[in-house]
Amino acid sequence: SVAKARGRTRRAIRGPLGRRIALGAAVAAVAVALLVALPSVTHQTRPSAIAPPSPRVFVPPTGIPHDCSADAGMLLRSWLWSLPHGTPARPLVVDFPAHACYVVNESLYLRGLTNTTLNGRNATFRQVMPTVQSIGPLPTVSPYCGSDIDKESGTAISAIPIIWWFEGGCDITITNMVIIGPNTSGVVGSQNNSGIQLSGVQRAVIRGVTINNVDGDFVTLSGLHEAGSGQASFPTTYATIRGNSFSRSGRQGITPEFVNHVSITHNSVRGVAASVIDLEADAVGGCACNVTVDRNTFAGLAPYLVAGITGLSIRHFDFTDNRLVDGAQLKIQLAPQLPSSDVVISGNTGSTGSTWPWPSVGIAYSIRGDSAGPLDGVRVSANSFPAPSGGRPFVRAGKQSSNVGVSHNVIPRGNQSTTLLNDGGASNHACSNRARVGDPAFDGPC
Repeated sequence: SVAKARGRTRRAIRGPLGRRIALGAAVAAVAVALLVALPSVTHQTRPSAIAPPSPRVFVPPTGIPHDCSADAGMLLRSWLWSLPHGTPARPLVVDFPAHACYVVNESLYLRGLTNTTLNGRNATFRQVMPTVQSIGPLPTVSPYCGSDIDKESGTAISAIPIIWWFEGGCDITITNMVIIGPNTSGVVGSQNNSGIQLSGVQRAVIRGVTINNVDGDFVTLSGLHEAGSGQASFPTTYATIRGNSFSRSGRQGITPEFVNHVSITHNSVRGVAASVIDLEADAVGGCACNVTVDRNTFAGLAPYLVAGITGLSIRHFDFTDNRLVDGAQLKIQLAPQLPSSDVVISGNTGSTGSTWPWPSVGIAYSIRGDSAGPLDGVRVSANSFPAPSGGRPFVRAGKQSSNVGVSHNVIPRGNQSTTLLNDGGASNHACSNRARVGDPAFDGPC
């Protein structure tokens, strides 16, 4: 804040009861003499306001092919590496030519970016022939902001062709671009070249991006890749994925693993080959913590809507106010191996019941059976979906579940046996669920 300088204020000298005291001539003369003898006082000046950030804006050289006539990946990556680091006072902005087109068969692997905005200005980044490439020597920088980890600086790595890959770094924005992969058939591809991957990035925004036809995920959020088995100690934190359009992936939709504070909101997602939201990691350890999936539109059939059959701990996961269309089904399976807690599944709507031989929602339960880890504190409420086929329960709570509440859902064709199959503790309950709005609750009031 800007401190206020104190100006001089004249005050009348007052005696008891606030009456003014008249100074005699002699007293006044002494006062004047003292003032003359005192050294001069310099007035305090008002501090200047804090200067706003002054961005440094860069545009790719025209010599880098930007009409999709030739592969631009290596040239573009080298140029990006040559740019200065952004700072809070001097953030870096990369403005791509409006509606340009870059062929990127190798990975645009960027290590340790700080205070950087990549503004595509509707440019397209197209992968035609995914190419694994040795990249290096890597920029000399400690990639995880606030840590001195620096395992691969100055070396080369063999980078799988993730189109935009951010290794560490902080305060990064990716906006207004189109990313197109080679998987035009929409079937399972090579499963590793995602559209965007954040590996141990702190504070990132992906906004206004279109991603189509990738072999891997639309977006992967994970721990610092360089940390190897220690990814859990270097998670991606405070990432926002907002207002994007994603269509046809060969693997997952969005994968938040080894993360803390991720917001996935107001996106359109369709055509996912495996899990739309994948809270999964193969290794045991780490957390998918504070993940919010809110007000998105999910279209089309996928094996899972949310998959959490994982070695991670799942804590503070919200899946709220999402809309399922074009046959999308509420198929959520949360079966973590580590203790997990605080899950909210609420306000979601759709017109197609689950057709797998599973419930719509599995809590501490999946097709593989009960989870190894306990899952405590789950609220499934105010959703509107038809009952699963075959008379299966709307929610199945496994033996490791506790404090599961299923309430105020509208479940067409539902009944008490449909609502909750409970193998968990006595703290699990179902109430105030209805087959139609306005109908009495088929499982009693809450």
